[in-house]
Amino acid sequence: MQVSGETVLVIHDGSPEALVASLICPDPSCVVAWIPPYLPTARKSRMQTVKRQVDLLGLDSLITPGASDIGASDRHAGPYVRTWTLLQAVTTAASRGCGRVVWPVRCGDDFNQGVEAADRTLLLSRLISIDTEAGATPVRIDTPLLDLTIDQLLELARDLDAPLEASWWCQREGSTPCGGCSACTTWRTAVARSRMVLDHALIPDTD
Repeated sequence: MQVSGETVLVIHDGSPEALVASLICPDPSCVVAWIPPYLPTARKSRMQTVKRQVDLLGLDSLITPGASDIGASDRHAGPYVRTWTLLQAVTTAASRGCGRVVWPVRCGDDFNQGVEAADRTLLLSRLISIDTEAGATPVRIDTPLLDLTIDQLLELARDLDAPLEASWWCQREGSTPCGGCSACTTWRTAVARSRMVLDHALIPDTD
């Protein structure tokens, strides 16, 4: 159950998923945007996007990783990065008094990825309950976008009047999206299907 006024930590990478996940929280002004430690080393444009979204949506605050966090992330990179990231998010949420962590993972029709994400969330939630002091309420991990397809996400974004132009979904690093990677192509096609009108600079054509 979502409680109005509850402080929520959203794992934020500037993506459309993170944007929508922030907007569907009962009170965006109670949302803490947490940038995962692995992000700064590879996604400077995404960091700038997160900061822009925090200002635009009026989120409560932004937590950026320190140098020691980034170094630890590099050591935990690889097959454990998702688990490590979620544990870091829960630890940070608990220290900030947040009762819930929102992981904006979206697997759509990919059944195997969806099962993997759901299992990871369930197992970590059990571990968190074990480590929570008696009488205290454990931090919850929610995955509200898990089963949505890209078309369903765009429909939800439209219902929320989400400023998708303030998102970053390009796979490459640059001052503007490249327009040629698979992510840009996928989103450009989906936006065309939805007939939404967005800033062309967001997902430029390569023709």
